[in-house]
This record gives sequence, structure tokens and C-alpha cells, in this order.
Amino acid sequence: MKKGLKYSLMKTVGYLSYNLLKILPTGGKSYPGYLFLRYAGLDSLGNLAKEQIKDGSILITGTNGKTTTTTMIIDLMSNDVNISKSVDNNTIDANVYNYFVDENISFTLDLELPLFGVHNVYNVLAATSTYACFTPKPENIEEKLKNYFNNIDLSILPPGRFEVLEYADKLVGIGQGDNGDALKVNYDYMNHFIQGNDYEFIYCTPDVNEEEIFEDHLNILKKINPTHITVIPGRVSVDVAKTYYTQIKDNNLNASFKSIEYDFEKRASGIIDSINESEYKYVVVSGCGEEHDVWNVTLNKLKE
Repeated sequence: MKKGLKYSLMKTVGYLSYNLLKILPTGGKSYPGYLFLRYAGLDSLGNLAKEQIKDGSILITGTNGKTTTTTMIIDLMSNDVNISKSVDNNTIDANVYNYFVDENISFTLDLELPLFGVHNVYNVLAATSTYACFTPKPENIEEKLKNYFNNIDLSILPPGRFEVLEYADKLVGIGQGDNGDALKVNYDYMNHFIQGNDYEFIYCTPDVNEEEIFEDHLNILKKINPTHITVIPGRVSVDVAKTYYTQIKDNNLNASFKSIEYDFEKRASGIIDSINESEYKYVVVSGCGEEHDVWNVTLNKLKE
């Protein structure tokens, strides 16, 4: 593929725009790449790939867990190589092929992971496998992995991710679940601790024109049949939250409604009040809501 003036020019523009965005408060880290592809064209990706560092690139894609997995891999790989990046009690037995030493390597890893949700256990497995395959320094790999994961900084977790923590005299599992699959996975993880005991489910509703999300949530709630459900508006409309609550009651689920106006601080405080008011030792809090302004704020208040 022949490089042209347009390719070189747009590569320079991309670098300049990236450096400009670093000093602006607006974010937009993907914009330099958008500019480059928009004007240099998709065919230019071949040339761009050839200019990457000699050790190559790792592409991480998927529906969930990309940010956390990428951060873990970057932290691990940075101990062994210079790496450029773009991000926004468990036992692992591994036998993987390492591309640098050109042979299989085997190791067993015993970790004490925090209670940070089943999604993040998958992230740990993905990060461990990737690191084992691509590190140019696989010697003492067990020690390196243990040092990292046994001292992991939970600030790498994106806001809204499901966590389990002790609060007052209760065990609370809390995190965003804005689709049926996420809500179910959150419950499944918390169910390891509930183990057949009575529990409260504090459900934060979707909004107007999000009936499909609610139907998915309702199907999950009917299957798990919590001892009691407290329904709280998760998004803007309180009226539509009441409508969703009525449908929950119509399905013979034991539920009550807590009306909270569209105010992030009041929503976070309302969730905590509902946890305090619950008569049950085990409480699951999940559903829809703002990642930073509701879920993250609520979680931080509980930790305080």
C-alpha cells in the first residue's frame, strides 16, 4: 500500500489534535482517530498498523468488561515492556502458548479477590490469559500476577459495576443492571451469599420508551421472586416508574413504591434510606440509573 501526502498529512493532524485534547477539559480521545479515518480512509489502516511498535498490538473487544480488562492488561504488561494505550479465593490453572518464547508455559495461581462481581472475575481471567500469552518476560509469572491482583486498586473499576459490601448489619450487592442480562448476572453473583435466605431487591426502573428493558427486567424479577421489592425511579420519569411498579404488582410480586424526584443526590440518598429501612439482612440494588451521579455516588456513600 503506497503512502501518500494525504496519509502523512492526516497522521500529523491526528497527532496535533490528540495533544490539543490533552490540555482541554472536553475529553474526546477517539476524535483524533475519527479525523484520521475520515479523511485518510480505511485503506490507510494497513500503513498505520505497519508503523506500530515491533512487538505488535493487542486488540480487546466485546460487549462488557473492555475497560477493566484493558486496564489490568496494561498494568501487567507495563512491568515488562513499554506500552502505549488507549482506554477509557480463586484458583487459576493455566497452560498457554507464549508468543515471545515460542512455547507453552504452565502455572497455577491462587488469588484472594475482593467481592467485586462475577463480571470482574471474568476480567481477571481474560487479563491473566492475555498477559501470559504476550509478555516477553514469562519467568516468575505466578509471582508477578499475585503481586498485582492481591494488591489491586479497585479504582480501576468503571462506575456502576456490581460490588458486594458489608453495610451496617447487612450484606449489600449494588451495581447498575440496565438490561436483563446484567440484572440477572448481578443477582446470580449475590445469590452465592443469599443461599436461600429472605432478601430485599431494590429495583431502579428504566424510563419512558424503555418498555423493552422493563420487560426483560420483569421476566428476571418473576424468575427470582425476591422476598420483597422496593421500586425506585431509576431515570427521569416518576410517573412511568409508577406504571412499571403497577405491572410488577399485577404479576403477584411483593413490592412497594418509593417516589423520589429526578435529583441525583436525592436518588442516591433514597437508595441508602431504602437499604436502612429494609428488614432483611441481604439486599440487592440494581437496575437503571446514571453511572457516575447515582451508582458511583451511592456506592461511595455506603463505603464511607
